[in-house]
Amino acid sequence: MAGRAPPGKLVQVLEGHGNRVQCLAQFGNHVWSGSANGNIIVYDANTLEITERIQAPGRGGDEDYVCALLVINNQIWSGSSDGAINLFEQGGNVIGQLYAHASAVTCLLLGERYVWSGSGDKLVKAWNIQTGELIATLEGHTGWVRTLIMFNSKIWSGGDDGAIICWDEHTTKKGQELIGHTGGVLSLVKVDKQIWSGSADKTIRIWDPQSGRSLKELKGHAGWVTSLVYTGSHVWSGSTDKTIRMWNMQSEKTGSAVRVIQGHTGWVWCMISVGQFIWSGGGDKTIRVWTSQ
Repeated sequence: MAGRAPPGKLVQVLEGHGNRVQCLAQFGNHVWSGSANGNIIVYDANTLEITERIQAPGRGGDEDYVCALLVINNQIWSGSSDGAINLFEQGGNVIGQLYAHASAVTCLLLGERYVWSGSGDKLVKAWNIQTGELIATLEGHTGWVRTLIMFNSKIWSGGDDGAIICWDEHTTKKGQELIGHTGGVLSLVKVDKQIWSGSADKTIRIWDPQSGRSLKELKGHAGWVTSLVYTGSHVWSGSTDKTIRMWNMQSEKTGSAVRVIQGHTGWVWCMISVGQFIWSGGGDKTIRVWTSQ
Protein backbone atom coordinates (compact mmCIF):
# COMPACT_ATOMS: atom_id res chain seq x y z
CA MET A 1 0.00 0.00 0.00
CA ALA A 2 1.37 3.40 -0.93
CA GLY A 3 2.24 5.65 1.98
CA ARG A 4 0.44 8.88 2.70
CA ALA A 5 1.74 11.85 0.73
CA PRO A 6 3.87 14.20 2.86
CA PRO A 7 2.54 17.69 3.70
CA GLY A 8 3.11 20.19 0.91
CA LYS A 9 2.60 17.84 -2.03
CA LEU A 10 0.70 19.46 -4.92
CA VAL A 11 -2.62 17.71 -5.59
CA GLN A 12 -4.11 19.87 -8.34
CA VAL A 13 -3.98 23.26 -10.03
CA LEU A 14 -7.42 24.83 -10.45
CA GLU A 15 -7.95 27.35 -13.23
CA GLY A 16 -10.88 29.52 -14.21
CA HIS A 17 -10.17 32.97 -12.83
CA GLY A 18 -9.21 35.81 -15.16
CA ASN A 19 -7.28 37.76 -12.54
CA ARG A 20 -5.49 37.21 -9.24
CA VAL A 21 -7.28 35.12 -6.61
CA GLN A 22 -7.66 37.37 -3.57
CA CYS A 23 -9.69 35.33 -1.09
CA LEU A 24 -11.02 31.85 -0.28
CA ALA A 25 -13.76 30.52 2.02
CA GLN A 26 -15.24 27.08 2.66
CA PHE A 27 -19.04 26.90 2.46
CA GLY A 28 -20.15 23.37 3.33
CA ASN A 29 -18.78 21.00 0.68
CA HIS A 30 -17.76 23.88 -1.56
CA VAL A 31 -14.95 26.41 -1.68
CA TRP A 32 -15.73 29.95 -2.80
CA SER A 33 -12.94 31.98 -4.39
CA GLY A 34 -12.93 35.71 -5.10
CA SER A 35 -10.90 37.48 -7.77
CA ALA A 36 -9.61 40.92 -8.71
CA ASN A 37 -12.00 41.06 -11.66
CA GLY A 38 -15.09 40.80 -9.46
CA ASN A 39 -15.65 37.16 -10.31
CA ILE A 40 -16.52 34.49 -7.72
CA ILE A 41 -15.94 30.86 -8.69
CA VAL A 42 -17.32 28.04 -6.54
CA TYR A 43 -15.53 24.66 -6.54
CA ASP A 44 -16.69 21.30 -5.22
CA ALA A 45 -14.28 20.56 -2.37
CA ASN A 46 -14.28 16.84 -3.17
CA THR A 47 -14.21 16.67 -6.97
CA LEU A 48 -12.43 20.05 -7.40
CA GLU A 49 -14.82 20.83 -10.28
CA ILE A 50 -16.33 24.29 -10.86
CA THR A 51 -20.00 24.32 -9.79
CA GLU A 52 -20.86 28.03 -10.05
CA ARG A 53 -19.65 31.30 -11.53
CA ILE A 54 -20.94 34.51 -9.95
CA GLN A 55 -20.28 38.13 -10.87
CA ALA A 56 -20.25 40.26 -7.74
CA PRO A 57 -22.30 43.47 -8.12
CA GLY A 58 -20.54 46.83 -8.14
CA ARG A 59 -22.05 50.07 -6.90
CA GLY A 60 -22.12 51.45 -10.42
CA GLY A 61 -22.53 48.13 -12.18
CA ASP A 62 -18.79 47.92 -12.80
CA GLU A 63 -16.59 45.03 -11.84
CA ASP A 64 -15.06 45.41 -8.39
CA TYR A 65 -12.41 43.32 -6.68
CA VAL A 66 -13.67 40.62 -4.33
CA CYS A 67 -11.35 41.20 -1.39
CA ALA A 68 -12.84 39.08 1.40
CA LEU A 69 -15.30 36.21 1.90
CA LEU A 70 -17.02 35.11 5.12
CA VAL A 71 -19.50 32.27 5.69
CA ILE A 72 -22.31 32.96 8.18
CA ASN A 73 -24.93 30.24 8.61
CA ASN A 74 -26.53 29.84 5.16
CA GLN A 75 -25.10 33.06 3.76
CA ILE A 76 -21.76 34.27 2.50
CA TRP A 77 -20.66 37.87 2.96
CA SER A 78 -18.33 39.32 0.34
CA GLY A 79 -16.16 42.40 0.83
CA SER A 80 -15.61 44.51 -2.28
CA SER A 81 -13.03 47.05 -3.43
CA ASP A 82 -15.83 49.61 -3.83
CA GLY A 83 -16.50 49.55 -0.07
CA ALA A 84 -19.65 47.43 -0.24
CA ILE A 85 -20.42 44.17 1.52
CA ASN A 86 -22.56 41.86 -0.64
CA LEU A 87 -24.65 39.09 0.89
CA PHE A 88 -25.19 35.88 -1.09
CA GLU A 89 -27.25 32.79 -0.45
CA GLN A 90 -25.63 29.41 -1.06
CA GLY A 91 -26.90 29.24 -4.65
CA GLY A 92 -25.14 32.49 -5.50
CA ASN A 93 -28.11 34.88 -5.55
CA VAL A 94 -27.48 38.33 -4.06
CA ILE A 95 -29.85 38.85 -1.12
CA GLY A 96 -28.48 42.10 0.31
CA GLN A 97 -25.86 44.81 0.10
CA LEU A 98 -24.35 47.02 2.77
CA TYR A 99 -22.70 50.30 1.80
CA ALA A 100 -20.15 49.65 4.46
CA HIS A 101 -16.93 51.61 3.94
CA ALA A 102 -15.45 54.50 1.97
CA SER A 103 -12.70 52.23 0.63
CA ALA A 104 -12.08 48.55 -0.04
CA VAL A 105 -13.42 46.01 2.47
CA THR A 106 -10.23 44.02 2.96
CA CYS A 107 -11.26 41.58 5.70
CA LEU A 108 -14.33 40.12 7.40
CA LEU A 109 -14.69 38.22 10.68
CA LEU A 110 -17.53 36.53 12.52
CA GLY A 111 -17.26 37.34 16.21
CA GLU A 112 -19.34 36.09 19.11
CA ARG A 113 -21.86 38.93 18.78
CA TYR A 114 -21.23 40.78 15.52
CA VAL A 115 -19.73 40.62 12.04
CA TRP A 116 -16.59 42.73 11.85
CA SER A 117 -15.13 44.42 8.78
CA GLY A 118 -11.82 46.16 8.13
CA SER A 119 -11.13 48.59 5.32
CA GLY A 120 -8.78 50.83 3.43
CA ASP A 121 -10.58 53.75 5.09
CA LYS A 122 -8.61 52.81 8.25
CA LEU A 123 -11.77 51.82 10.13
CA VAL A 124 -13.05 48.68 11.80
CA LYS A 125 -16.83 48.31 11.90
CA ALA A 126 -19.23 45.98 13.73
CA TRP A 127 -22.49 44.81 12.13
CA ASN A 128 -25.62 43.09 13.39
CA ILE A 129 -25.54 39.53 12.03
CA GLN A 130 -29.29 39.29 11.42
CA THR A 131 -30.20 42.78 10.20
CA GLY A 132 -26.91 44.14 8.80
CA GLU A 133 -27.34 47.24 10.99
CA LEU A 134 -24.16 49.17 11.79
CA ILE A 135 -23.38 48.74 15.50
CA ALA A 136 -20.07 50.56 15.93
CA THR A 137 -17.29 52.31 14.03
CA LEU A 138 -13.85 51.90 15.59
CA GLU A 139 -10.97 54.29 14.99
CA GLY A 140 -7.40 53.50 15.91
CA HIS A 141 -5.41 52.49 12.84
CA THR A 142 -3.58 55.13 10.80
CA GLY A 143 -3.34 52.96 7.67
CA TRP A 144 -5.40 50.37 5.82
CA VAL A 145 -6.85 47.60 8.02
CA ARG A 146 -5.76 44.30 6.43
CA THR A 147 -6.68 41.43 8.74
CA LEU A 148 -8.99 40.45 11.62
CA ILE A 149 -9.04 37.50 14.04
CA MET A 150 -10.76 36.58 17.30
CA PHE A 151 -8.68 35.53 20.31
CA ASN A 152 -9.92 35.08 23.89
CA SER A 153 -13.26 36.73 23.03
CA LYS A 154 -11.43 39.83 21.79
CA ILE A 155 -11.13 41.18 18.26
CA TRP A 156 -7.62 41.77 16.93
CA SER A 157 -6.90 43.86 13.84
CA GLY A 158 -3.70 44.34 11.85
CA GLY A 159 -2.99 47.20 9.51
CA ASP A 160 -0.58 49.00 7.22
CA ASP A 161 0.55 51.14 10.17
CA GLY A 162 2.33 48.04 11.54
CA ALA A 163 0.07 47.88 14.60
CA ILE A 164 -2.00 45.01 15.94
CA ILE A 165 -4.90 46.43 17.99
CA CYS A 166 -7.14 44.58 20.43
CA TRP A 167 -10.85 45.54 20.67
CA ASP A 168 -13.42 44.48 23.25
CA GLU A 169 -16.37 43.04 21.33
CA HIS A 170 -18.87 43.85 24.08
CA THR A 171 -17.88 47.47 24.72
CA THR A 172 -16.15 48.06 21.31
CA LYS A 173 -13.42 49.86 23.27
CA LYS A 174 -9.81 49.86 22.12
CA GLY A 175 -7.41 47.84 24.22
CA GLN A 176 -3.71 47.01 23.99
CA GLU A 177 -1.53 47.29 20.91
CA LEU A 178 1.17 44.89 19.78
CA ILE A 179 4.02 46.87 18.29
CA GLY A 180 7.13 45.44 16.63
CA HIS A 181 6.68 45.06 12.90
CA THR A 182 8.40 47.63 10.69
CA GLY A 183 5.93 47.08 7.84
CA GLY A 184 2.21 46.61 7.52
CA VAL A 185 0.54 43.67 9.28
CA LEU A 186 -1.16 41.71 6.50
CA SER A 187 -2.16 38.46 8.21
CA LEU A 188 -2.99 37.15 11.68
CA VAL A 189 -3.72 33.66 12.97
CA LYS A 190 -4.48 32.20 16.38
CA VAL A 191 -2.05 29.40 17.28
CA ASP A 192 -3.02 27.83 20.61
CA LYS A 193 -2.24 30.51 23.22
CA GLN A 194 -0.30 32.69 20.80
CA ILE A 195 -0.96 35.06 17.94
CA TRP A 196 1.20 34.84 14.82
CA SER A 197 1.42 37.85 12.50
CA GLY A 198 2.70 38.16 8.93
CA SER A 199 4.02 41.45 7.67
CA ALA A 200 5.17 43.51 4.72
CA ASP A 201 8.54 43.64 6.52
CA LYS A 202 8.93 40.00 5.29
CA THR A 203 8.83 38.53 8.80
CA ILE A 204 6.47 36.54 10.98
CA ARG A 205 6.21 37.37 14.67
CA ILE A 206 4.94 35.16 17.48
CA TRP A 207 3.16 37.10 20.24
CA ASP A 208 2.05 36.46 23.78
CA PRO A 209 -1.23 38.42 23.76
CA GLN A 210 -1.46 38.40 27.54
CA SER A 211 1.77 40.33 28.06
CA GLY A 212 1.92 41.95 24.62
CA ARG A 213 5.48 40.66 24.15
CA SER A 214 6.92 39.55 20.85
CA LEU A 215 8.31 36.09 21.63
CA LYS A 216 10.08 35.34 18.36
CA GLU A 217 10.71 36.80 14.92
CA LEU A 218 10.77 34.34 12.01
CA LYS A 219 12.68 35.16 8.85
CA GLY A 220 12.82 33.33 5.56
CA HIS A 221 10.39 34.92 3.13
CA ALA A 222 11.81 37.33 0.56
CA GLY A 223 8.49 39.18 0.21
CA TRP A 224 5.43 40.29 2.13
CA VAL A 225 3.77 37.62 4.27
CA THR A 226 0.21 37.87 3.01
CA SER A 227 -1.49 34.86 4.61
CA LEU A 228 -1.19 32.50 7.57
CA VAL A 229 -2.99 29.21 8.27
CA TYR A 230 -2.72 26.93 11.32
CA THR A 231 -3.42 23.24 10.68
CA GLY A 232 -2.77 21.91 14.18
CA SER A 233 0.59 20.45 13.22
CA HIS A 234 2.15 23.33 11.28
CA VAL A 235 1.71 27.00 10.50
CA TRP A 236 1.67 27.75 6.77
CA SER A 237 2.64 31.15 5.40
CA GLY A 238 2.09 32.57 1.90
CA SER A 239 4.09 35.40 0.43
CA THR A 240 4.64 37.77 -2.46
CA ASP A 241 7.90 35.87 -3.03
CA LYS A 242 5.60 33.26 -4.67
CA THR A 243 6.37 30.60 -2.07
CA ILE A 244 4.56 28.92 0.80
CA ARG A 245 6.49 27.98 3.91
CA MET A 246 5.70 25.47 6.63
CA TRP A 247 6.79 26.23 10.20
CA ASN A 248 7.33 23.77 13.03
CA MET A 249 4.94 23.62 16.00
CA GLN A 250 6.92 21.26 18.25
CA SER A 251 7.53 23.16 21.47
CA GLU A 252 11.32 22.97 21.36
CA LYS A 253 11.40 23.83 17.67
CA THR A 254 8.51 26.30 17.38
CA GLY A 255 9.12 28.67 14.52
CA SER A 256 11.78 26.61 12.76
CA ALA A 257 11.22 26.24 9.01
CA VAL A 258 10.08 22.81 7.87
CA ARG A 259 9.65 23.20 4.13
CA VAL A 260 9.57 25.74 1.32
CA ILE A 261 6.80 24.96 -1.17
CA GLN A 262 7.08 26.28 -4.69
CA GLY A 263 4.56 26.19 -7.50
CA HIS A 264 2.79 29.50 -7.83
CA THR A 265 4.21 31.76 -10.54
CA GLY A 266 2.64 34.86 -8.99
CA TRP A 267 2.22 36.28 -5.51
CA VAL A 268 0.45 34.03 -3.00
CA TRP A 269 -2.51 36.13 -1.85
CA CYS A 270 -4.59 33.80 0.33
CA MET A 271 -4.80 30.34 1.90
CA ILE A 272 -7.37 28.26 3.77
CA SER A 273 -7.43 24.80 5.34
CA VAL A 274 -10.03 22.45 3.85
CA GLY A 275 -10.05 19.03 5.49
CA GLN A 276 -6.63 17.47 4.96
CA PHE A 277 -5.65 20.01 2.32
CA ILE A 278 -4.47 23.59 2.01
CA TRP A 279 -5.91 25.71 -0.79
CA SER A 280 -3.84 28.69 -1.95
CA GLY A 281 -4.82 31.50 -4.32
CA GLY A 282 -2.28 33.41 -6.35
CA GLY A 283 -1.49 36.28 -8.64
CA ASP A 284 -1.00 33.68 -11.37
CA LYS A 285 -4.85 33.38 -11.50
CA THR A 286 -4.76 29.83 -10.15
CA ILE A 287 -5.76 28.00 -7.00
CA ARG A 288 -3.44 25.22 -5.88
CA VAL A 289 -4.47 22.37 -3.60
CA TRP A 290 -1.76 20.88 -1.35
CA THR A 291 -1.68 18.01 1.13
CA SER A 292 -1.53 19.30 4.71
CA GLN A 293 -1.45 16.11 6.82
